Amino acid sequence: MSETLPDTTALLEALDPDAPLAQRHLWLIGTLDWLRGPRAPAAYEECSKLVTKCSEWTPMGGRFAAPAGATGFRLSLVFVGRGGRILVDDVRAVAGPSPEGPAAGFTVGTHKVIPSRQGLFLVELGGRRALLNAGLRLENDKEGASWQAVSPDGVPTHKEKALHYKGRLLNPGDQREIEFEARVEAAEDGTEVFYTFAGDLLRQTDRVTLALTLPRSTSVVGIPEGADKTTVAVTATSGDGDLGIEFADPARVRLRPVDGHTRLLASFKVDPAANPAQFGFKIRESAGRSFDPIQAADQSIKRREFGAALVLLRTHVDRLKDPQQREKAQKLIRDLAQDEKTQWAGLQGRFFQAWISRRPDFIQQARTALDTYERHWGAGEFLAKAKELRAEDEKQLQAVADPADERPRRILERAKKDAEAGRKALAEIVLQYLLERYKQSEVSAEAQELLKTLGM
Repeated sequence: MSETLPDTTALLEALDPDAPLAQRHLWLIGTLDWLRGPRAPAAYEECSKLVTKCSEWTPMGGRFAAPAGATGFRLSLVFVGRGGRILVDDVRAVAGPSPEGPAAGFTVGTHKVIPSRQGLFLVELGGRRALLNAGLRLENDKEGASWQAVSPDGVPTHKEKALHYKGRLLNPGDQREIEFEARVEAAEDGTEVFYTFAGDLLRQTDRVTLALTLPRSTSVVGIPEGADKTTVAVTATSGDGDLGIEFADPARVRLRPVDGHTRLLASFKVDPAANPAQFGFKIRESAGRSFDPIQAADQSIKRREFGAALVLLRTHVDRLKDPQQREKAQKLIRDLAQDEKTQWAGLQGRFFQAWISRRPDFIQQARTALDTYERHWGAGEFLAKAKELRAEDEKQLQAVADPADERPRRILERAKKDAEAGRKALAEIVLQYLLERYKQSEVSAEAQELLKTLGM
């Protein structure tokens, strides 16, 4: 089956109809949402090509091949751009045979993946379960957003256990086309979906949002409250079992109801220094049985991703009904939290010594240790702490060094603040450094007394 819009016409009046795409003000696109039932959500969206010649009444049309399982469609017209005027007349859709045949999709691991021409994915998880209309959106706080469905056609390639898609998106800042690559790949413990951009292409993008429609679910857990709160994992509960979604980086997650289903939106801040920039998630699903957060955490620990394991366990521990499972999860949480606390205290001590001494070898050792910490604990609150420490490092080393006679006093004041804040281990490290480096200082006696008090 295919859908044709042969008689759809539109007139676009812009300041300069012959200007390059980036300088035009408003465009018209025909979109088709493929449906799996009368009240079902869109399996994915497809769009016609942009109207380019717009100085007179211009026919606009498109042919769309229905994906497997589609029983209907929903036709829309989308206006894209900053401003202008569009006149539309005589819109209709005609069904007919498709010369290309139906979109059958590709096998990726144990799943079937059906891409649209724009690279939106339908991922069949078995039975009636499917992730629908999975794609991305580029967002600019001033100029708005551009959605993958309105991008030009791309090229999918399938090789063994991976599906690759190369396409283009409109940058919401300057409306220029930028290239991206999407990848769906079978992993040992799930299915990974990643989107990659050359870092400098996103310089006018504030956020990248991944959006997907979940199977009909009764609840979604793991989303923290608060506009600025992020998470690395959520779980959707459906009649066929639980579905775990793990994000590659901490994401701000929101839910939106669509046609009786749940639309999940995960937003990531764009790091201008990242090159390439990559965003994605992992699907962990098990039909007929509950998602096991302890097993998922064990897999993360084997990969030495301790921060992701700790955040995941904290998110899901309250849902464990088995007392033994809950106790096991709580013990893992305590052990991981203690390991993180110990490593963090040592890391802070390294940086303090580097800042005080200004020795290049100490500075390099501290930064190497921070890289290791981020690699192992780079999730949720731990990633935020690491970024704050890195920013403080740059600030400290850019500051003008204090005179030698002022340093011991500053070190002592720092130790007092750490002690008052309950950071006893760090205060002891600071005091020990002070007594070793400035034995003849006038504050050494006071430092010795404070160290003795902390040791009681």
